Amino acid sequence: MNIQAHGTFIIAIICRDGILMASDSRSAFTLDHDELNEFGRKKHTVYAYYDNSKKIFPIGNFQIGFIGVSMMGNKYFSEITSDFSKKQKDLFYAEETFEHFINYLKNDLNIAENTIYDENQYIIAGYENECPVIFGHAYTGAVKNIQIGGAIYSDLDFKPFLTKPNDVGLYCKDLAPYLEANIRKYAIYKNDNMIGGPFYIIQINPDNSTTTIKQFKPYYHKTYKEMAELIFRNEIKMTYLFQNSKELLFNTLIEGIKLGY
Repeated sequence: MNIQAHGTFIIAIICRDGILMASDSRSAFTLDHDELNEFGRKKHTVYAYYDNSKKIFPIGNFQIGFIGVSMMGNKYFSEITSDFSKKQKDLFYAEETFEHFINYLKNDLNIAENTIYDENQYIIAGYENECPVIFGHAYTGAVKNIQIGGAIYSDLDFKPFLTKPNDVGLYCKDLAPYLEANIRKYAIYKNDNMIGGPFYIIQINPDNSTTTIKQFKPYYHKTYKEMAELIFRNEIKMTYLFQNSKELLFNTLIEGIKLGY
């Protein structure tokens, strides 16, 4: 069983007044299959999901978006990034910050390299000496963009949806509603991704402060057990996709608690 931010869509766009960064909020429970996808990773079936899951977090002086699993080891990314940021405030370059973060995962948290790279994609955004930078790392390598109007997003199939009316300028607040609308259109077009839930949209300013454009109230849980207990008490609103999904999920959560997750 995996807890994944399944269907996660994250995008960063360099605008004239800042960097626009957005994500959906859906997290899913999946079953892996022996069959592999085009990236050599196991295919999986989503059998349950919930929304209001945050996927963009501060990391040092930058912001990072996660696409993949929701936790590593026994920690959620919210806790991992918070702990890392307390120790790393003197990093001023996106790639350097990412390298230190990977070393933190490996050396401090003892996370296996295949878990770090094979199960996740990352998008980092922020300013280096007042120059906007977006940096993405996926299964196939890294991409960096420093051009106004440049964008990095978590699914190449989104490219035809990266449009805006001609009379809308490249300013974060002007572009944000069109970006969200296009992501929702894309989610319908590629509904196997199951992108959904409320969106989280921020503007990263030249001093690396952030302005929230759209937000939601996320569920708060620091551990797997806390998350499971919220589900047991129906305090996390679940959507079950098959007749036996609830039973499967509850049994899986109980087993996970026994294993010490």
